Amino acid sequence: MRTPLMICALMASFSSFANCLSITENKEITGQFNHDKALCFSTHLQSQRYAELDVKGIQNLQLANQDGTHIRRLLKDVPVDGQQQKIRFLLPETANYQFIAQGEVGVQWHITLKTYPYQPLDKDVGIALTSPRLQMLAQDLTASNIQLFWQQIQQEGTPLLNLTIIITSV
Repeated sequence: MRTPLMICALMASFSSFANCLSITENKEITGQFNHDKALCFSTHLQSQRYAELDVKGIQNLQLANQDGTHIRRLLKDVPVDGQQQKIRFLLPETANYQFIAQGEVGVQWHITLKTYPYQPLDKDVGIALTSPRLQMLAQDLTASNIQLFWQQIQQEGTPLLNLTIIITSV
């Protein structure tokens, strides 16, 4: 009994998603949820970009490909409290995408899309090692003296623990 109802609901929703609103970068669009309680936004996005959405009034939001196939859920059951939500994610590939939004009837919504180039961090980010044991290990590895490291592990065992005690006065 549930399956036919679910199929009917799904078929009914396709007509509302056939005419998605076009969303362009750095331009806020606003509106109000009607009796369908759902909206679709479409846009073309490039891969290797970092997307940022600012949304307000939207309770559920998912990312889908052009034919409506679900890619990922971006918001789930967010209370409509007037707070702006910021959503960030990487784009899987260059393609046309849909954002499928749901909310309560009569609630005002806002959405803004921004994208930025994705710049992965270098492997060596230059974080200073504070542990004397890790400093010594880093020197050994830099000097390609891996045998010394494994000899110490054989002697001392694992796990490799480095305890630091900090005493503060009250």
